[in-house]
Amino acid sequence: MEFRFEGAEFLKSPGAGLIIANHPTLLDVVVLISQLPQVDCIVKKELWNNFFLKLIVSWAGYIPNDDGLGLTEAAIQRLGEGRKVIIFPEGTRSPQEGIRPFNKGFAYIAVRSRCLLWPVVMTCRPAALMKGQSVFSVPLTRARLTAVAGKPLNPVDYIEAGDRDPIAARKVAAAVQRYFEEKLDDAELGRTGK
Repeated sequence: MEFRFEGAEFLKSPGAGLIIANHPTLLDVVVLISQLPQVDCIVKKELWNNFFLKLIVSWAGYIPNDDGLGLTEAAIQRLGEGRKVIIFPEGTRSPQEGIRPFNKGFAYIAVRSRCLLWPVVMTCRPAALMKGQSVFSVPLTRARLTAVAGKPLNPVDYIEAGDRDPIAARKVAAAVQRYFEEKLDDAELGRTGK
């Protein structure tokens, strides 16, 4: 598989924030972590039960996604320490076309912490290591995993002064989902030459 990362300089800028990415392949988190010397990650609780991965995720200090309030507090604490935290708001890998509806947990963390959101739009063409695909399913041509990091998004731009946290989180989640859908549509148009 070939990798291309654009805009890594945005992620490397100083300051705390949530790195928000869609999740087309099994390798997405590896690609993201490779660009950041120090980052935390919110990962599926099942990884703590995996014989091969439990030591890695616990040693790395990653945050399990099993406890909503605990997850939120742990992420806000890491952000308060000036760290960046990776989260995949779809909760699992993307379908072969498009993205899943974003969970609102990332938006709630952003609203409560007032941290910046660092979007990373990922594509893999031709499809490889995607949801429902066998790891032994090899495409006819070399797959290219592309990650494009954009300028940070400020959650405050999507909410009004009187919004309570749940309403603000819904607005932020909807706005960020639209951002990703538009960027993925643009990437698809560029790929097909339309």
